[in-house]
Amino acid sequence: MTEPTHPTCEPSPGAAAKAPDRWAGLKPAPTSAKRGGSLAALFGVAALAVACSVTNTFDEVRQSSAGGSGASGGAGAAGGVAGSGGTLGGTTAAGTGGTAGVDPAPAGLIMVAGVGDGEAGRESVIAALSPHSGREYARRSFGAGRSVRVAYDAATDVWYVFAQVGTVTEPFELHTLRFDRVARRFTELATLTVPAPKGVIAVLNQRLYYQSVVQEVSAPPTEGFTLVRVVTPEAPELVQPPQDTPLLSGTVFAMVSRPSAAPGGVVNVFIKDASCPAGVGGPACDVRVRRASIREAATTAQFAVESQVLGRVLQSGGSAAATRAGDDDVIVLPDPSWVDGLPDVWAGQAQRFHSTTFATLATYPFEVNGPAIRDAAWDACSGVVFATELAKDAAIFAIPTASGGTTFRLGVSTPPVAAVHFEPITRSVLQPKDDPTNYSIRAFALGGTSLEPVLTERLPGSALPWEPPPDLRPIQVAIEEPRSPACP
Repeated sequence: MTEPTHPTCEPSPGAAAKAPDRWAGLKPAPTSAKRGGSLAALFGVAALAVACSVTNTFDEVRQSSAGGSGASGGAGAAGGVAGSGGTLGGTTAAGTGGTAGVDPAPAGLIMVAGVGDGEAGRESVIAALSPHSGREYARRSFGAGRSVRVAYDAATDVWYVFAQVGTVTEPFELHTLRFDRVARRFTELATLTVPAPKGVIAVLNQRLYYQSVVQEVSAPPTEGFTLVRVVTPEAPELVQPPQDTPLLSGTVFAMVSRPSAAPGGVVNVFIKDASCPAGVGGPACDVRVRRASIREAATTAQFAVESQVLGRVLQSGGSAAATRAGDDDVIVLPDPSWVDGLPDVWAGQAQRFHSTTFATLATYPFEVNGPAIRDAAWDACSGVVFATELAKDAAIFAIPTASGGTTFRLGVSTPPVAAVHFEPITRSVLQPKDDPTNYSIRAFALGGTSLEPVLTERLPGSALPWEPPPDLRPIQVAIEEPRSPACP
């Protein structure tokens, strides 16, 4: 591994630049009261445009020069939910036409926001990893003791990095970055002062929308939502007021976004109610979805008056997870009557519903012995939903949506199992573990069929090896995804 080189600056890409088409040759997937005043003064600053290419490159492990592809998708992989067979494998380590010393594929990237080794010791970083090996392309440091979060915009091939710049009472900086996979370096386009993010960052058409926290010195923290206008990544703009505080009567646990043709889009906001009546396993709370619309000229999101109840979770320790599933959404729910210590079979369910009307389209029951579903992901090619349970089961579930499918449960011996991500190029499930000392980033190859999916851990000696940096503690992970879902 080489030492990082010194930062260099060069002209940034043009404002109208779009993401290069690195996905050629893949088949399309199957479809189916406001605050102002002091806050405005604090955040009312323009973006600082920059064009500095920060080059912190690391050698990629040389792959085999053998070409060819791995197990290819059959009827199940190509036909998605309608499929009834076929393997779900991805490419081999060398990929199609792989060459020694060259990354095996022109597409795919994993961006990790976390803590890693730097010149001054342990520092907050973002690190770009190869999905084909887990090896590190490059990293960028933001200093010690700083919180960092990241989101990706496939339409412009821009990474949005939120980095803490001071104490908890100070705002964050939003960095707009591009990553050059060939040169293995970040190009910073601009920075902007914004409120601290909390939870999911919704990426829309020329807009970012996220749950935010503002902590003022002489007042308790306020939670709300922040809107950032990004007509070009070289000039992001914080929309005033910097934080909107709609009354949602509960806790936001997920947001699923859809960009519109015009600037803006819609965000389905998933809420665990604050009021929780008595239930079999204890007080249980309704879980509901509420639609927020962001129009081109809007300064805040417009929340729909009505919401839809999708299920219930225990008030104490209960949680659900949601993800986008093509034109629909999926929510994964545990059994709201779960009681610790009883040997009963507990019935969780993945529920697919219309993203606009919220009408239930199908439900997929599965056994889960715990109350806390913490994250969910979706494979558009096979129609498989992935979910994790944190509190008791400590497992990753692969839940098929094809008729007659069987859920695959992978027990994980290193809890907590909180986040789960699907990487579409290598068709792998990523499970980052955020722990101060016992951290890891594990990867599992998706195999089997759309009816009977199987997850197999990728190891250094696997056909598709996995060797992430041992010093990298993952706090949050974002995946480079195609502008349109594609299948092998």
